[in-house]
Amino acid sequence: MPIDTKKKFSFGKAIVGNTIGFALGRPVGAIVRAERGISGKNGKSGTIGFRGIGFKSVVNYAKTVHLMSGDIKVTFSMDKTRIEIPNIEMVPLICIPHIFSGESFNKETQKIFKNGYTTVFIFETENDSIEQEIQDFNISSMIFLHNLSEILYYGQSEQFWKTQEIKLNDMSKIVTCFDGKEKSSWMVFSSEENKPCDIAFYYDGNKAVSASKEAVVHSFMPTNNSLSIPIKINGDFSTDPSRTKITIDDETMDSIKRCGKFLSEIAINIITSGKDELNIIKIISMGKIEPLRNIRGKGISDYFVEYVQENIKEYFQIIANGKTYIINRMG
Repeated sequence: MPIDTKKKFSFGKAIVGNTIGFALGRPVGAIVRAERGISGKNGKSGTIGFRGIGFKSVVNYAKTVHLMSGDIKVTFSMDKTRIEIPNIEMVPLICIPHIFSGESFNKETQKIFKNGYTTVFIFETENDSIEQEIQDFNISSMIFLHNLSEILYYGQSEQFWKTQEIKLNDMSKIVTCFDGKEKSSWMVFSSEENKPCDIAFYYDGNKAVSASKEAVVHSFMPTNNSLSIPIKINGDFSTDPSRTKITIDDETMDSIKRCGKFLSEIAINIITSGKDELNIIKIISMGKIEPLRNIRGKGISDYFVEYVQENIKEYFQIIANGKTYIINRMG
């Protein structure tokens, strides 16, 4: 699968090229309102700004950002904004677009455009904190990315991350992740009926095992929202501007229902077959609901586990003499 992003980092600048363009309609608005992105008739999956681009996360890294994409050429700058609005205390980086002033980078950006990239971001930085971000990168971030299978990084040190897929059937595959030192494998189930909806079980080569330390919700990239069922789920969840925390809204609840329904279908198919050779049911049964949820408020894990339990409550297992017998309460 092709790599669609090219990055060049050095102290004082970071230049990022992407083969994907902006959603039509309000391209600059996708950045200025990065927490929501472009939605409705102007939104299109596969375009920058469809879900917001996490642009607000650059404020601790860059003071000036230049954007070039098609006919768009614009600069976002704290210094320029401070001149335009001298009386405000907190100067925003991305709320006000300015006339493009990144001409000094033309030589480098032209090379990127000639290589087939359609969008270029130029970040003018005052530190090299990106190196630490790279060091902390978790390769499981790539499990649900469809157009990115390999990342090569050239900085103070050379690093690479790579995924390989083995298709099991139309609904499932094994995704193995390499980072040059260690490798891990995940059994990924993907719903054809309700895209995007993916369930990933940590795989030891023979069966599914608990992934409690990495059991989080992905909105394509991992968030900080954990799950009591030791698996990963991926869907079109709403997030805050940092893309690290799920926001509970109608879109998120729809995704919870889609993923919960899909996991329930996987479980019921295994239960009714009488065979759980991959240990799937045991992993699902580890899910718990927060006992104080009505006081503290429900989290995404509570909603998800409740939905799964509601869907499979008519089934239960009696385990005796090493065998599993399935009884349908409704039958």
